[in-house]
Amino acid sequence: MKGKIRSHLNRGAWWLGGLLLGGTVFQAGGCDEEVKGTIFSGVQTATTNLVSAFINALFLSIAPEEEPAITTVKAVIDHAASLIC
Repeated sequence: MKGKIRSHLNRGAWWLGGLLLGGTVFQAGGCDEEVKGTIFSGVQTATTNLVSAFINALFLSIAPEEEPAITTVKAVIDHAASLIC
């Protein structure tokens, strides 16, 4: 049930985003060419940054977590603690 709800929410979010961006493009038809170029450039930059952020997040989520390196001092302290206790 949760998957179905999430699917509908995702579909609605994509639809709303497309409608908002598409509405911006349609409204820009009567604008000055310089204004239209600025709007399209801004939409393109925002879309590129958003897609780039999602791709980076995807790769970060699937990358294996690195084990923290044990330094020599920590190893000596751990060994000394095991000898004392």
